[in-house]
Amino acid sequence: MAILSDHGAHCQVAECCQKDFLPFNCDMCKGIFCLDHFRYASHFCTRADGLDNRVLVCPICAKGVKLVQDEDPNLTWDRHMRQGCTPASGGGPVSKAKCPVPGCKEALTSSGSVCCGRCGLKTCLKHRFEEDHSCAASTAAASLEAAAKARSAAQRPVARPPPAAAAVRAAAGAQGGEWLCPRCTLLNAQAAAECGACGHARPPQAELARWSCSKCTFENSAADAACSACGTSWGGGGGSAERSSGCCLS
Repeated sequence: MAILSDHGAHCQVAECCQKDFLPFNCDMCKGIFCLDHFRYASHFCTRADGLDNRVLVCPICAKGVKLVQDEDPNLTWDRHMRQGCTPASGGGPVSKAKCPVPGCKEALTSSGSVCCGRCGLKTCLKHRFEEDHSCAASTAAASLEAAAKARSAAQRPVARPPPAAAAVRAAAGAQGGEWLCPRCTLLNAQAAAECGACGHARPPQAELARWSCSKCTFENSAADAACSACGTSWGGGGGSAERSSGCCLS
């Protein structure tokens, strides 16, 4: 204690004289007081008459009732009740607003509430996030985004293989004993009566006939007048003299 013996000051209230290492200075009478006597009324400050503006809040009318010096606060409030205290809303005590989230009874105080930046709803701290209070603006934005994605997917063109690629697949299928679906270009087994992907019926055998190009040996459909690979016309020296009626040319 020798280290702190030269610090602090004694309370100027005669009955106290307690030494306080962190004393209070009265801004009115400029006296030095301890924690117990720093208030105006505690040290009977002669220059602070009428400066004590402490009030108590009436739970019925929500108005402030000024405290009277040296009077019991219960007596002050009782006098206020007898002098015409009326409820603020016409009936019963004023209740604080509650969190609007279903099932939540948290009071919305100044430090315990948050206003949503998207929908403007005022909620408690527990339900401040958009997914916790079913944010209407966030839900609407998600619906619009989903609808936009659906429209974009519907408008996106379906990628189909180029004619040359389809012809190459048809030739490969013919050599393997398969037939090419004209609708979805799926290679189906020779014995299949319809396409396994889209259900399209198998074309007649005449449509499955092939002719071989004498220039590039590519197997073309009987309906093709020119080779799908090199463009050579059929029958003009560019293809074999007769078309194959089977799935491939032997």
